Amino acid sequence: MYGKDLPILYKTTVALWYHSAGKRLLRIVLVRDPKGRRKDDGFFSTDAQTHPESVLETYALRWALEVAFRDSKQTLGFERSQARTPNAVQRSGPFAFVSYTLTVAWFCQYGYRLYPKGITLMPWYRQKRAPSFRDMLELLQNELREKDFCYTPAKTRVFKNLVAFNNHQQKRAA
Repeated sequence: MYGKDLPILYKTTVALWYHSAGKRLLRIVLVRDPKGRRKDDGFFSTDAQTHPESVLETYALRWALEVAFRDSKQTLGFERSQARTPNAVQRSGPFAFVSYTLTVAWFCQYGYRLYPKGITLMPWYRQKRAPSFRDMLELLQNELREKDFCYTPAKTRVFKNLVAFNNHQQKRAA
């Protein structure tokens, strides 16, 4: 949990839960923190043969994906897309995740050197130890602004060529 091995108490059973899974058997795992720091929680799998530890490990591995969805919605506007045409709707989700991936990749390769001095540290986060996606995005935006990335004639030509190439590829595919 949170990158650490922590001891937990758990109870497990195989049961029917009609409201959630109809007539399919579920492996249900209830978890308790023996130190009482975290609330009790429940997890289930539609594979009743799954070992309880495997159910918990699968949920733990999924956490990074849940964070990526949340960050894409809150920071990149994934949930507020104004797309209305079928093509635009099909592009907006993948574009948000490509943007997310490129931002994190840029931070891992270059941006980490700028952290934390390159971001605005909020008074309530003085003890912050790790960058959030918002921090990574702020650093990248600042870097692009400093480099005047979007407004040089050479870069404008590159973007126009990419758009023209993309349009050509789409016409060929159709």
